[in-house]
Amino acid sequence: LFSNFTGSLAWYRRAIELAAGLVPDFAALRIQPRPPQAWDAYRVVRNFRGCIVRAELRRGEKPSVKLDGREVPALIPAELLPPGSEVRLEVTYT
Repeated sequence: LFSNFTGSLAWYRRAIELAAGLVPDFAALRIQPRPPQAWDAYRVVRNFRGCIVRAELRRGEKPSVKLDGREVPALIPAELLPPGSEVRLEVTYT
């Protein structure tokens, strides 16, 4: 369906990243979920620079991002996601 030679694979991957909401940035991981309206909750497992990020995202009234139970900003600095570790994210989006 998508050829590796045309660049369409990169566009497809980017579209999935944007919908899931875990988007790599230069010095951070940006949490910005944009799921389809029908999704009330979903899970994502992502490798970010050697750190395994297990995220549970759900629709709610007040947006929040928790990293291993601690409230963090939606732009998580790479220092909080060290290579070789595994972290858990709990994200509530509106």
